[in-house]
Amino acid sequence: MESFLLRCVFIVATLQRSFCQSVALPDTELNCCEGDILLMLDSSGSVSNFEFFRFLSLTANLLHPFSLGRGHVRVALLLVGTSPHLEFSLDVHSNQESLLRALQSVRRLQGDTNTEAAVDLAQRLLFETEGDVPKILLWLTDGVQPGNVEKAMSDLKARGVNVLIVSTIHGNYQLLQRVATPPLVSHLYCVDIESIDIITEELREAIISMCVCVCVCLFV
Repeated sequence: MESFLLRCVFIVATLQRSFCQSVALPDTELNCCEGDILLMLDSSGSVSNFEFFRFLSLTANLLHPFSLGRGHVRVALLLVGTSPHLEFSLDVHSNQESLLRALQSVRRLQGDTNTEAAVDLAQRLLFETEGDVPKILLWLTDGVQPGNVEKAMSDLKARGVNVLIVSTIHGNYQLLQRVATPPLVSHLYCVDIESIDIITEELREAIISMCVCVCVCLFV
């Protein structure tokens, strides 16, 4: 019990520290990044508190360098449980301090893993706003019994949404392979939750490449 509490304190401290960390990325890349990122975080009973807060810590560090708001990167957070819960929508946070405070206040839903309902809601959220910008679904999950999500994910990808997945090593890798947007080497990560920070830079580069490629196409 004492070990678990110490882990929770460590994760909270990491979240608080992430806003103050500097990330050396060229200004041109960050200015070119315009897109909508919907974070779909598994908050069901199969995810432990430790895993849940490690996913939140990864998210805070991953998004830290980006300029937020319209004309830049917009971020929404959708929690997966018995029923999906929208923690915050795309237009809520326009600066990193506000986003970090929101991430620090998120609490786990528990309940069942109704991923299919969450994906259906994600599709509505991503396409209810105006603007032809890149759209990314970043699914953070333990990958355990995610349900029948293949058709819902296929529909999402058919509309141009890029699906990136971060899963623990206990996930259904075959299913995750089928629903992630190729190339899998940069869009699907199955990692030990203890070492999840090692994928931060590579995952951020994948997001930047999606946004930058589309921005470049708009000006050709």
